[in-house]
Amino acid sequence: MRTETIENGASAGMKLAHLAAKAADGKILAEDLVEIGKRKAQRIVRRGRAAKTIWTMPLTRSSIIPGRQSGSPPASEQLWDCSSA
Repeated sequence: MRTETIENGASAGMKLAHLAAKAADGKILAEDLVEIGKRKAQRIVRRGRAAKTIWTMPLTRSSIIPGRQSGSPPASEQLWDCSSA
C-alpha cells in the first residue's frame, strides 16, 4: 500500500537524482569552457610574443637608409673624418 508520503518521497528522490545529473553535466560544460578559454589565451600570448620579436628586431642604419651598405660610414662622417689626414 503506497501512501502519499511514500509517493512524495519517491518523487523528491527522482527529482534530486535528476538535478544531480544536470549539475554534473553543467560542471563538464563549465570545465570545457575554461579549457577553451585557456587555449585562446595561450594562442593570443603566442601571437603577441611573435609580433614582439618581429617588431623589436634590431634595426641597422643600412636597413633604414636605402642604397647604403652596412660597412661604410654615412656621408656626413666621411666629410669630417680627420683621422686619415
